[in-house]
Amino acid sequence: MRTLTISLMDSKNAMQQMKDSAIQAWKTGQYQGETLSYATPAQLFKVFTQKRWEMIACLQNLDSPVSIRELARQLSRDVRRVHDDVRALTNEGVIEKSSNGISIPYTEIHTDFTLKKAA
Repeated sequence: MRTLTISLMDSKNAMQQMKDSAIQAWKTGQYQGETLSYATPAQLFKVFTQKRWEMIACLQNLDSPVSIRELARQLSRDVRRVHDDVRALTNEGVIEKSSNGISIPYTEIHTDFTLKKAA
């Protein structure tokens, strides 16, 4: 079971978390999950738009990889726009491409962020 955690944190904290996770994996020999971190809400929401979340949900519920054309049909969206979104999410490592099509490799995707009042 692969998991992805999407979080908001600065690069210093993201690097520390990566280091801690790698050490824990080395000590235990157990998979620690994968993380995508963004420094600001604007960066996160530029990548994870509403349409892309819908795409992720659709792909997670499919049993096998699909073509971009088939995904566009299932989402009732234009193939070109779906292709653009697939490219963006592939660049982030959320979608994987194979000779059979595209898929989400994660069983679980968790978002973890807190917005606080400025000091």
